[in-house]
Amino acid sequence: MTFPVILAAKSLFIPIFILEQNILPGRVNRYLAFLATKIFISFQESLQYFPKNKTYLKGNPVRKYFLEDNYYTELKKLEPELISYNQPIILIFGGSQGAYVINNFFLQNYSELKTKPYIFIHITGEKFYSENFKNNINILKNNTDQIKVITLPYFEKMDYLYQLCQGVICRAGATTIAELLHFNKPSILIPYPYAKDNHQFYNAKYLADRNQGIILLEKELTLANIYSKIKNILELKFNAIPINARRSIAEIILS
Repeated sequence: MTFPVILAAKSLFIPIFILEQNILPGRVNRYLAFLATKIFISFQESLQYFPKNKTYLKGNPVRKYFLEDNYYTELKKLEPELISYNQPIILIFGGSQGAYVINNFFLQNYSELKTKPYIFIHITGEKFYSENFKNNINILKNNTDQIKVITLPYFEKMDYLYQLCQGVICRAGATTIAELLHFNKPSILIPYPYAKDNHQFYNAKYLADRNQGIILLEKELTLANIYSKIKNILELKFNAIPINARRSIAEIILS
């Protein structure tokens, strides 16, 4: 869709601003960069693909406000109990639509997960959830009646979840990477292997190279690998300094 929009804007003398979110830029953005008025990139490594005189490193904007929904209300009620266990909370998600391989792997291993000294919050996406669960929130407890796995179809207020958890298991899309940096959360990154140009792997590598995350390829997805890498990410210490990309980009556009 980007290609015809850029061409139409050029023909109507409308200023063109490109935001490239990934480390490895999309092909349309690379090919049509010469038409752009200004280009904004999220990573220094992307600069080599664009004209330097009109390219700005400003980061990927993260939402300022996150909506509240019924799932937030219900989970908020459980927060005191979860914190009382004094166990790390691990957030699992695959994006707004979920990720079938990740979802299915964890679903098949729930009985094993509940024996470990962690609490897992698993967001599956609505389609996968409706196929496997009946309740609004699925709660799995261990034999001492402690909550060990909470499964949700969707969650709007992601800032709350990032702040609640100590580690994240997720894909490596550009928005996810930006949020991990913004909220300073160590992660196990499972790149989507069929993404165009394998761009999710390069996004994940950015964090891994800076000791801010660990890459786990989908084909390496085993319980042993998950447990060892959870231990590793909980030992990572980093303090990313997020750029206020929203304000920085807006100021340049309006200048």
